[in-house]
Amino acid sequence: METNRLRQFCILCETQNLRKAAELVNLSHSAFHKSLQVLQGELGVALYKVNGRHIVITPEGKVFLEKAKKFLEAERSFLSFEKTQEDSYRIATHETFSSYLIASNWGKYFENVGLSCRELLPGRIEEAVLSGIVDLGVTYEPIPRAGVDFIKITQVEMRVYALKGAFEKLDFKEIPFVSPIDPLDTLPTGARGLDGWPETLFQRKVLYRVDLLSTAMGLVTSGRCAIFIPDFVANVHNAFSSKKLARIPTPLGMKKVYRNLTLVHREGAGESSELRKIAKMLRVESH
Repeated sequence: METNRLRQFCILCETQNLRKAAELVNLSHSAFHKSLQVLQGELGVALYKVNGRHIVITPEGKVFLEKAKKFLEAERSFLSFEKTQEDSYRIATHETFSSYLIASNWGKYFENVGLSCRELLPGRIEEAVLSGIVDLGVTYEPIPRAGVDFIKITQVEMRVYALKGAFEKLDFKEIPFVSPIDPLDTLPTGARGLDGWPETLFQRKVLYRVDLLSTAMGLVTSGRCAIFIPDFVANVHNAFSSKKLARIPTPLGMKKVYRNLTLVHREGAGESSELRKIAKMLRVESH
């Protein structure tokens, strides 16, 4: 019996909807349904019944749900370890935070604590926290998962930046942009990508698509395109580079875009001194 199927069943119980639960675990509806059919076949009981667009948990399913929760909690406890002051603190996050917020300020807040940082996409961050691979996640886009809690730290405003002096005489719709290469269709906010640009409201001319923010910044600092980033990314870049970035006004009528900076931690783990210190670092240094 695969542990992931236990998590899938717990998420189904939370959402009461097969399609929504499938989206949250990044599976197609058919693949999710098949996975749970395998689970029920292994157990020899029906865990739920379909009722229109929703599902009804059977009495056997309710009993199994409590057992699954206890098993997953035991697994998390087994995989987690108390850290000494000299150990590395393990974080999963996006490159935006790892390179321009966490790494640049870690020593200021954690003088004698190492850092182990994994750069993952939404959904994978929550999985890493659940499995105990990391101690904490930092994200723009929290994906609901059974067994994880979220703490909203602050909001950051997203703005358009380009190399200083570039595109000053161009109409906004003619400015070339760089954006994340892969759209993310199941984000709770409805954003299509990690940069959060409101594609359905304002189209932009995307000429470059990349995986890494560092690649995107290389294109921007060479004067080839603009980028949609939070202020702290531009501020950190401008502090260490002679190729300064400057804001470009957004189109008239476009509302300001804010992203929630959110911590992801294991349910019931409590707020450790490290978590509180990381929350303070993110809150202070992102503004």
